[in-house]
Amino acid sequence: MNARPTGHATYVHFVWPVFFAIFLLVIFIAELAVGIAGYVKHDDIQNSIVRHLNTTIKDYPTNKEVQSTFDILQTDVSCS
Repeated sequence: MNARPTGHATYVHFVWPVFFAIFLLVIFIAELAVGIAGYVKHDDIQNSIVRHLNTTIKDYPTNKEVQSTFDILQTDVSCS
């Protein structure tokens, strides 16, 4: 006697691995797209960060939240 699963059991054993593989493929493609976009937009992102930091640093002497943020940033990147 051959005890092969038939019907629903065969379908479930086939669908889940295929679903998982497709799901991983979609995640991989999304990560690849974000990586390419980050590489292409690198200069724009860098300029935006520098512009925002220069605007925000003006509030450093008077704004405690800005002081805290910049202090944490300087500590994390080991600024003197």
